[in-house]
Amino acid sequence: MNPNLQSALANCAQLVGVCISALLVDSIGQRILWCLSAFSCFIFLILYALTLKISMPNYTPPLFIFYFRLGYGFGVGPITFAVWVQLFSDKLRLVGTSLMMTGYYIVIWALVYGHPYALEACGDFYTTLIYAICTFFSIFFGAFCIPDHRNKDNEDMALI
Repeated sequence: MNPNLQSALANCAQLVGVCISALLVDSIGQRILWCLSAFSCFIFLILYALTLKISMPNYTPPLFIFYFRLGYGFGVGPITFAVWVQLFSDKLRLVGTSLMMTGYYIVIWALVYGHPYALEACGDFYTTLIYAICTFFSIFFGAFCIPDHRNKDNEDMALI
């Protein structure tokens, strides 16, 4: 399959996931969406890693990447930016969110910059497993750190 087509399909999957998440976040809640999303990302990272070691049909790696991006768009991707605002009181919201965004971009920069070194040191399979393990731990972050605002009145929530 053409790599450009694979990329387009993966990005479309993430867009569809974000649209589904937007419809479900009020009824299901951010915490549950995050946990489901992180779990699906974990599973599909493991399955993708297996395609690097086990001979499988050519369509399986792009299929697992498609489902990974769908799961990412379903919760972990968009909820990351929505949750920060809710973790701080009104007085600290601007500074807290700014610091968290700065930290986020530093971590992303380190990840993108360090990825080639991880590939060189560990290989594709183990690098993907490291990402899967980090994603697995994010399930616990979602379960214990993300506030659940399903039962809150809209008056109590800050408008962005």
